[in-house]
Amino acid sequence: MLVFDRWELRPMSMDIRHLAELWIKLQAYPTLFSDATKGDIQTWISLLQDENFVWYEVFEKDVAVGLIYVQLQAEDADLHIVFYDRKPAEKRELVRYFCRFLFDSIPDLVRISCVVPAIYHGTCRLASAIGKWEGTKRQGVSIGGKRIDVHLYGLLREESYGIPDGKGKADQLNTQRYPASEARNRESVSTGVVG
Repeated sequence: MLVFDRWELRPMSMDIRHLAELWIKLQAYPTLFSDATKGDIQTWISLLQDENFVWYEVFEKDVAVGLIYVQLQAEDADLHIVFYDRKPAEKRELVRYFCRFLFDSIPDLVRISCVVPAIYHGTCRLASAIGKWEGTKRQGVSIGGKRIDVHLYGLLREESYGIPDGKGKADQLNTQRYPASEARNRESVSTGVVG
């Protein structure tokens, strides 16, 4: 578990009832999934079972307010965030802390990447406050039948050292399930888009 300020990031429960409730909750966000993965529970379950993914739920006062998950690929980690309360700006330092935690937990990790559909303005602001904007893939994803640009953001290990680490505490990353050496040797899995 990670604790930062008023939030806790808990490893996501893989209890089938909990996952079913979470799937239903995620369906309430019509632009969360790309057209290629929207409503596709089988793809979502395969991501949950993939050992290259690390899943955390974000809690504030024991109320789930979001989800952060990471796909580990070689020396890169693809970061995905969803905040149900639609308040990404107030969680900027939490996400920074989580990025620092990833770098501290995975010695071979070089960068953290985040691909954000351009329609997620708050998430784009959050990503640019933490990492660097690296470009735009024009019409990179289809959401709701419309082609949408996606922005790429990145944070390098050496850039994370400017991130304060004084307000939180963390357990170590579950290295039994997510060893860096295994993630480094696995090939990338294409996941569509979630932002």
